[in-house]
Amino acid sequence: MKRVDGFGATNAKLMIIGIAPSYEEVNQGKPFVGPSGFLLREDLHDANYDLDKCYRTNIFKYQLPNNEFQKHQEIGLSLDLALAELKQEIDTINPNCILGLGDPVLYALTGKKGKGNNINVWRGSILEVFGSRKAVFTWHPAHELHGTGEGTFKSWQKYVRKFDVNRAVDESLLPT
Repeated sequence: MKRVDGFGATNAKLMIIGIAPSYEEVNQGKPFVGPSGFLLREDLHDANYDLDKCYRTNIFKYQLPNNEFQKHQEIGLSLDLALAELKQEIDTINPNCILGLGDPVLYALTGKKGKGNNINVWRGSILEVFGSRKAVFTWHPAHELHGTGEGTFKSWQKYVRKFDVNRAVDESLLPT
C-alpha cells in the first residue's frame, strides 16, 4: 500500500479535501492529478483560481478497496485516526476555507448523513468543521465521471458544483 500525502501550497487559503487517493493519484503520489483533478482544475479555473494555489489532501491517505469510503476498515484504517491526522494537517496549513468533495467527506467532517441530511441538502452551504473552520461542500468531480445513468449524476450538477467551488474560492479570500 502506497501512502499519498497532501500536496500544494503550504500557505494556501483554500484547502481541498477528498475521500482517498485513486489509482492515478497513487501512481503519481499526489492528490487530484487524475480525471477528477482535471475537472476540479477546470472548476477552479472558471472561478479565476489556480489549483496550484490550493492545498489538496484526502481523509484517508491510502487507496480504498473499490474506492469505497465504507471499506476503509478492510485495509486496517481508522476514521478517527485519519481525522486526527487531517485536523493536524488543517491546523498546519491554516486555510481560510475548506472545499469538501463528496458525501463521505461531509459525513466525516460534520457527522451529517442520510436522507434529508446529505450532500444534496448541504452542498453549497458554509458550515463549520473542527470547531471554527469554514467549509463548503459539493459533489465530488468523480460523481460526474462515474455517476451517469438513471437516478445518479445529472448534467446540471456540473454547473451547481462550479457554483459551489466558486463560493469556496470567495470564502477563501477572507479568514472570517
